[in-house]
Amino acid sequence: MWLTYYFCVFVFMTQLMLNTSASLGRRTSKLWLPYDYIGASFVKDAEEHPIKAGSSASSSRVIKPAGGCWNCFASPQKLDSIRVDENHQRIDYFQAQFKDLLGHHKINMVKKLFHYLLRNKSLPPEALQAWVSTLRHSLSHYQGFSVIRTTVLYGLHTMLLGNLKNMELANSIRNTLDELMRDLTPLDVSPNGLASWEREIFMPTAGLSTELRKWSSLQPMLLNEPRLSSLRMAIQEPTPESIPNDIVLITKEIFSAPPVKDISAETRVAFIALLLHLMHSNFAPVKQCAMDTVQSLISGRHSKFFLFDHELILLQKLSDHRPINLPGGVTILTMTTPPAEII
Repeated sequence: MWLTYYFCVFVFMTQLMLNTSASLGRRTSKLWLPYDYIGASFVKDAEEHPIKAGSSASSSRVIKPAGGCWNCFASPQKLDSIRVDENHQRIDYFQAQFKDLLGHHKINMVKKLFHYLLRNKSLPPEALQAWVSTLRHSLSHYQGFSVIRTTVLYGLHTMLLGNLKNMELANSIRNTLDELMRDLTPLDVSPNGLASWEREIFMPTAGLSTELRKWSSLQPMLLNEPRLSSLRMAIQEPTPESIPNDIVLITKEIFSAPPVKDISAETRVAFIALLLHLMHSNFAPVKQCAMDTVQSLISGRHSKFFLFDHELILLQKLSDHRPINLPGGVTILTMTTPPAEII
């Protein structure tokens, strides 16, 4: 009896340590998503959402025990089966909610889902594959809220970045993206009628959207982006001498081939927008470095760097536009110590 008691206490403490570790991992991850959600997490909502009796999913409904401990003595095979059932239950929940929810409730649910899918490092490829298929089915020919379209498409691009080494999953994500890009493209809308982030992925030939060309709107978006924070702050503070080195280091980290796993598709587009502002700097070394970086990314797409099609087009179109945050479209940088060659 006492042995069983102490064993369960041990399992409970182990689970607590794992949960704490996972929580710390989420806080230290560099993955940035430009949106948050309201309320409990997707997993919490799914656990508390009862599946109606008689539904096709009711037989696979899994009720999680109090304390989160399934079975102290469950075999690995049994635990795998539980995880599969749990994933199915969450998919059932998503499908029902996506069908029934309206307005901002549906938007919030989709945001919760992608926070879960992209930040959960423990999801196996089979589970991700099931989610990709579910999203393809649920979003087919969807012409609703633009924020849902962009959340899904950027989310799938981010998922692809993290799973390029798994050829089967990567090909499935690519095929789903190809299909959804056709199905979700807004009908009869001009470039100026597209929201920020939407124009960049649906109509990159039109260049960056107004919001990303304005420093007054781009800068607040990047407040919580860890990889771009040093560059963002350097633009605002009188330390432009550090910017060229930051550009080189950040470019390698974000666009390296193969890409690192915890970079979002939105971070990559945001950096392209930053390059636009730096290409029009009044500080010659920064301006030249930004222009050289753009050309290096374009020319090195199939060797040094990994680029999606919309990213390549956005880079190619940077020279067609100027920032619109300041008169003359010039990004003003204040130098602490002017370089010797600048008089």
